[in-house]
Amino acid sequence: MRTKLLLFAILFFGKTIAQESFKKTYHVPSKYIFENGDELVLMKEEKVMFKDLTKEEQETIRKKYPIGTKIRTEREDVIDGKKVIVLEEIVVDESFYEKQSLKKNVPVDITCSIDANVKLVENKLFINPALPSKKAKIEKRELYSFEMKNRQTIKLRFNEFTVSGLIIPLKYRFRDESKNIAEEFSVSANANLFVGFSMGKTSFHYREKVDNLSNTWKFTFGGFLGASSIKLNAGNTSASTNPLTSEQTKGAATFGLGIGFTLNKINLGSFMGMDYAFGDDASKWNYNKKPWLGVAIGYSLFNL
Repeated sequence: MRTKLLLFAILFFGKTIAQESFKKTYHVPSKYIFENGDELVLMKEEKVMFKDLTKEEQETIRKKYPIGTKIRTEREDVIDGKKVIVLEEIVVDESFYEKQSLKKNVPVDITCSIDANVKLVENKLFINPALPSKKAKIEKRELYSFEMKNRQTIKLRFNEFTVSGLIIPLKYRFRDESKNIAEEFSVSANANLFVGFSMGKTSFHYREKVDNLSNTWKFTFGGFLGASSIKLNAGNTSASTNPLTSEQTKGAATFGLGIGFTLNKINLGSFMGMDYAFGDDASKWNYNKKPWLGVAIGYSLFNL
């Protein structure tokens, strides 16, 4: 019978952990160094005026708009309370060049790591800093990025808060030789709320012209609180001075601590807790208020 219970528990594990994450924050360095010594510098897009451009960039603009070229432009204006389109003709001269600019990626002037949200889009890993950031002295919402080469992988640490709906189908209850209580593997219906703090790492892998890859692992530490039902009978009340002679079902409150490991959507958790049965004759239960060990394995229903 016990073998059947264990097989049932293993099959039942498939949906024992369902997670949702909050306040996920990556820790992003201003310079990423690969194992082979290559490095990427965190960049941001910035408008650079003509006078600060390189000679090659200035020459490109001059060739595109030679001196004396006439350019027709449109601008919106308000005349007599109405919006109208005004046509203008500009003759290219040196003052015209002084007003021109280019958007360029320039290195970020930050020496420490920053806390941020990240996303890999094509070959750019975009970095959106969490504000405020006194450490990095970021005062406005700027968008940063790492521009990756084909088959490069960037690995970033992160932390987050995790809330899970948790079922622990298999519990191991310890032997108590002094009271002649045997060890027990139990399978019971239970529902728990798990709240924890997670630490982990995500690898972002850029593949040119095909889908990018990302893999995430994390450890989660936290506590849980829940409820379950207990069937009392003569066997599991044997340590009482007055064991039960008929089967009774009692409710029980459950609480404890646990640690979990997640790889992408696969979850493995180990938990230690106690069950507090309540109601008439609940105190006769051999394992009332006794610690137990539990495990849970599941496929997460939520994306990381």
